[in-house]
Amino acid sequence: MIIKPYYFLLFIFLFSICSCNNSTNIDKTKSKKPNNKTDSSETLYYKVFKIDSAWGYDIYINGKRKIHQQYIPAVQGIQYFSSKKKAQITAKFVCEKLIINGFPPSVTVEELDSLKVLN
Repeated sequence: MIIKPYYFLLFIFLFSICSCNNSTNIDKTKSKKPNNKTDSSETLYYKVFKIDSAWGYDIYINGKRKIHQQYIPAVQGIQYFSSKKKAQITAKFVCEKLIINGFPPSVTVEELDSLKVLN
């Protein structure tokens, strides 16, 4: 798959912005999504939450929860995030995919493995 250079630069830029703020569970990014039919600026952010001894995340668009992810996406069976950091990394990645590709985002096991979030 060939990635257009400007999408790659956008991905790197957004990833570096999202990585700068490690002190909070909420990451807000204003963006225009290329495949969004409304063509309006949207506020996109995530919140990480604790489930017993595991972690999950919610993705919000314009203040409304659009994704509630208790389990690691794309993997077989029910597997939880073992750490807050792994849930944050995945939530940031999903936000970036939403910005680039629109809704719904898709995540593969290979992508999660490269992010080192699988147990």
